[in-house]
Amino acid sequence: SDLLCCKMRGPTMALVFALFGGVLCTARAPPWVPPPNATLMNHRPILDSGGLILPWIASEDPFGELYELAWEYWLHGFPSDPASGLPMWYLYASYHPGAAKGNDWPATPASTSFFMAEAAVAQFAYSGDTSAVDNLAVPFGRYVLANGTTPASWLWGSMPYASSDPGALIFRGANSSRFGGNGRGDGIGVIEPDKAADAGHGFVLLANATAGTNVSRQFQLAAVAVADTLAARVRAFPACNATHSPWPFRVHAQSGLVVEEYTANVVSALLLFDLIGYSWADPTTMLLLNDGTTLARADAYTRARQIALDWQQSAPEQTGRWTACCEDVPIDTTLTNYNSVQPLFAAEYLISRRLPGFAARAKSILSFVEDELIFTTNGPRGWNKSTPLPVGWAGVEWGARCVAEQIQYPLKMGIHTGRYAVAVAMLNEALGGSNTTLQNIASRSFSWASYCTQKNGVNLVGPGELDVWFRIHLGGGLLQMMQAMMLAPMGKPTADHLLFSFPVGLGAAVPTAVRYSPGRVSWTSSSTPSTDRLHASFTPVTITAGGKALPKRTGGAHGLGGSDSSEAAVGDEAAGWWTYDPATGIVVVQHQTEPSIEVTA
Repeated sequence: SDLLCCKMRGPTMALVFALFGGVLCTARAPPWVPPPNATLMNHRPILDSGGLILPWIASEDPFGELYELAWEYWLHGFPSDPASGLPMWYLYASYHPGAAKGNDWPATPASTSFFMAEAAVAQFAYSGDTSAVDNLAVPFGRYVLANGTTPASWLWGSMPYASSDPGALIFRGANSSRFGGNGRGDGIGVIEPDKAADAGHGFVLLANATAGTNVSRQFQLAAVAVADTLAARVRAFPACNATHSPWPFRVHAQSGLVVEEYTANVVSALLLFDLIGYSWADPTTMLLLNDGTTLARADAYTRARQIALDWQQSAPEQTGRWTACCEDVPIDTTLTNYNSVQPLFAAEYLISRRLPGFAARAKSILSFVEDELIFTTNGPRGWNKSTPLPVGWAGVEWGARCVAEQIQYPLKMGIHTGRYAVAVAMLNEALGGSNTTLQNIASRSFSWASYCTQKNGVNLVGPGELDVWFRIHLGGGLLQMMQAMMLAPMGKPTADHLLFSFPVGLGAAVPTAVRYSPGRVSWTSSSTPSTDRLHASFTPVTITAGGKALPKRTGGAHGLGGSDSSEAAVGDEAAGWWTYDPATGIVVVQHQTEPSIEVTA
């Protein structure tokens, strides 16, 4: 069955959910018949007995194998930039496999630095090896700080640039006229505050991963500087409204002249405010706000976060204006170029934080994505509408719901299909984990997304675009396969891996030490409380926090169900608890105050 795909919003949607008992109601998707001998991203589709898609790697842990395959390609598959000798992903957003240089299209330094930081921290947790942090994420983060950040004295100071001309060694925004104008690539001196927030989030991750070092302090201060600017420049009601977001999408960093007023993305800023260390800078330091008043740093952060939360609920969640996402999109004054990135991240944030009404609100957001970017009948240029849609254009292919990025570019992509799977799986887990319809929806979409990873490990965009976008390789090829291991594992692993990824693990602190040995895994979290997930090849018997045994919790979905889930505890949970699913090997450990965890067989 298919999730509700309609344009209902607000109270009407809530009524529908109430009538259906809180379970997503169903509708028929347009029928699709695959062409004879169809392939999907150079793979022959692997189907179950019911004709539904499975990952193209047949193993006990397919998502783990795909993750490792994509990581190996990231380390060894991409050439360096021939002009500078730097890694190609420093200076370009995308690349056609086999080409000598990156594509002539705006580079995306801020968001790439975030994805690189998250992927490196995830790899450290997964393997216990710090080289990805030390040799990849930290150097690029420092490069962005030295070569791609606005001067601290500017109105929008200390903000990493979202865009750059391809191949440019200094990041200052891209020359929009080079790419058709109308805002593509932002323009020289123009930033996107939401992408600066992404970079700031990456700085937080790296600060925690390198705790106790001078490098850590550099990233702490960089993250604080971004958060300070966002807190100072946020637009309060009524300046933020249905057509003006709390932070503009594009703005001249020096003068503050707004280029584009609206973006639906406030989750990037919310994550930064949620995760930043308040001990990193004096919380009583006064920040000068837009209206000329001053407010202590901690209070300014709290104020900005609440404005963003209230605005998201009152504006895009009600109007459906999920617009202004990517660095290369033209200015959208009509607010109708809907995208799937922002609403899905918003849904994941609502679910992970268990915000008031999260279930109904997330379902409504998912409905929007299905209506506008899944169950559509857009085809490629020249498509004969009397014939079935080609592979990569239908809403449902071999049972998998396939997601487009945006209205103006409606081809289905692996990373967006995977992001939809993450949101559905998170919702199912939050509601108790027993909804087989939601489980199957997530599993099929994760499986379809897996086909974007090729046999050599490179992750391509989708059937309609056989290029590599570096942040898509990091986000889709790596992080989403780890999220699939967390949320929709297809078998018990043969090795042990600590799993770390946002926003699935929003309650998880960055690990600072991870050690693996037969029948034993230990790690130290950068802060507490923390809720961590381990993919274990053995059956855990004892789990300790700070040397003291934690009680085992039974019932619920990994012990993480919502307020209505049935959960029981053995022993005192004041220090934390743990759960274990023998079918999948997933261990969830919640520890309140002690950062050091040890899991033993």
